[in-house]
Amino acid sequence: MISLRAIRLEDVSRRFGAHLAVRHVSLTLRAGEVTLLLGPNGAGKTTLMALLSGLLPWTQGRITAEAEGGGEAAWGDVVARTPETLGLVSHASLLYEDLSGRENLTLFGGLYGLRGAALRERVDELLERVALREAASRRVTAYSRGMRQRLSIARAIIQRPRVLLLDEPYTGLDSAGVRLLHDLLGEERDRGALLVLITHQLDLPPGLVDRAIVMEQGRVQADGAPGAELASWYEARLRGAP
Repeated sequence: MISLRAIRLEDVSRRFGAHLAVRHVSLTLRAGEVTLLLGPNGAGKTTLMALLSGLLPWTQGRITAEAEGGGEAAWGDVVARTPETLGLVSHASLLYEDLSGRENLTLFGGLYGLRGAALRERVDELLERVALREAASRRVTAYSRGMRQRLSIARAIIQRPRVLLLDEPYTGLDSAGVRLLHDLLGEERDRGALLVLITHQLDLPPGLVDRAIVMEQGRVQADGAPGAELASWYEARLRGAP
C-alpha cells in the first residue's frame, strides 16, 4: 500500500454530454486531515467523490498521488494496482444482504488480503467497534437501516485504507451511531488517513473537521478552515441570499 502524503487535483472536469458536473477543480487533499465537502444538491460533490474513488474517469485535467518519500503517481493507477488503499462509504451499502454481518466483513477483509487469525481479530474488533457483535450472525437483510450503515462503515475501514471517502455517512444513524461515526473519523485521521466527507450536516464536533470546501455548479466556491463564519455564509447560500 502506498505511503500517501496527498492527492492533487489539477484543472479536473467531468462532462456528461453537454453538462459539466465538475468544472476546473484544483485542490490538494492531505493525509491526516478530514476535509468536509459541502454544497446544494447538484453541486458536483458526489461526482467529484466518484472521480476520487475511481468509479468515474475525468474528462479533463489530472489527479495524482504524492508519496511520503516524494514522487508522484497517477491516482487512477494507484487505485487499480492497490485497491486496498481506498475505503468508500456511498449511498449504496455495497453489502451482501444474504450474508451475515460477520460473513460480509470476513469476505471483504479476505478480498483485501487479510488472512487467518489477523482477519478474525480484525472482524471481531470492528463488530465490537460498530456495536454489532450481538447481531454478527444475523443476515444483513434483517438489519435496520442504521445497522446496515454501521456495517458499511466497518466494511470501508477493515483494511485500514490510506484514503477514506464518505458520501452522506449519517444516513440512518441514530444519536449513538453518529457519536460512533465521529469517534471513528477521528481515529482514522489520527492514524494518518486522508478523509473526505460529504454531508449537509453542519453541527459537527469542534475539531473533527480540518478543512471545509463548498461547491456550487461544479466549481469550488469556498475553501478554508471550518467555523461559524463559513457556516453562516453557506447557510445563506442555501437560502438563496447573495
